[in-house]
Amino acid sequence: MNTITQTPPAKIQPVPRKTEPLTKDQKSLIGRLLVEVLQGTLTDGTRKEICALDDSYLPRPFHHLVSFVQGSCVSNEQTAFELSKDVYYFVKKVHDNYLEKEKKKP
Repeated sequence: MNTITQTPPAKIQPVPRKTEPLTKDQKSLIGRLLVEVLQGTLTDGTRKEICALDDSYLPRPFHHLVSFVQGSCVSNEQTAFELSKDVYYFVKKVHDNYLEKEKKKP
């Protein structure tokens, strides 16, 4: 009788991504995206420009925000709502890091 043995899959390690600083145009576009998220809806124009953006070299968390819009197939309002949760998370992380640094000061 043949015995089939299964070996657990190897843990996949993320490939480090090469990132570059945001350009002036990228900052402007992502800034507009953030304003529209806070207003509760994306415009078709901003969504179209974000979808045309090459996100390959964007640093985190901008890569996440842009790729989320690019992969989203729900309404502009729903996309803004979902992104608002991510923006909240990123801002909270920055806030918590700031508080930790303040605690360590003499």
